[in-house]
Amino acid sequence: MTASSITELAASLGILVSELSEEPAWKGKVITLGPLPDKLPLLHSIQGSDLKSRYDFVISTCSNRYNEGVDFDQVCDLILEVAVNNNLKAEQMIKKVFVVTDSVRFGGSTSWKTLYEAKRSKFKEHGYGDDAMPHILFWNIWDFGGFASCRRTSSRSDPLEGKLEDIDQVLLG
Repeated sequence: MTASSITELAASLGILVSELSEEPAWKGKVITLGPLPDKLPLLHSIQGSDLKSRYDFVISTCSNRYNEGVDFDQVCDLILEVAVNNNLKAEQMIKKVFVVTDSVRFGGSTSWKTLYEAKRSKFKEHGYGDDAMPHILFWNIWDFGGFASCRRTSSRSDPLEGKLEDIDQVLLG
């Protein structure tokens, strides 16, 4: 798989997932990194009246030659900021976040579970209960074996795993 086909796959999946969202604050939107390595993730409303124009928008807006991966800490902060700014109730919170990337950063030496628990506490501080913190699914698209290589558990603090042929179950389940 080439770098351009990876970008095309990420853009296509981003459009699909955003269209499946039911909440107005999230439907038709994608989170991307900023144009430079020191910029925070950004929430974009996908522009375009047809699939081709939406795809072109995502490719042009979301492609980033400076991309050094997705910073889980910053993505969670952005999700919480959107929820607070839109006065979303816990039941309107995004249920799953699909991160399609070729690199994931979990905040340096901080463990995944430690970081997740810290973010969950931050959500609680803003009035969101335990169920408001979304499941996070990281798909390292360079890893042809499937989703991020962690065991699937019932805990919200573990990334999900699966194989490409199971993506419909992961997206809709």
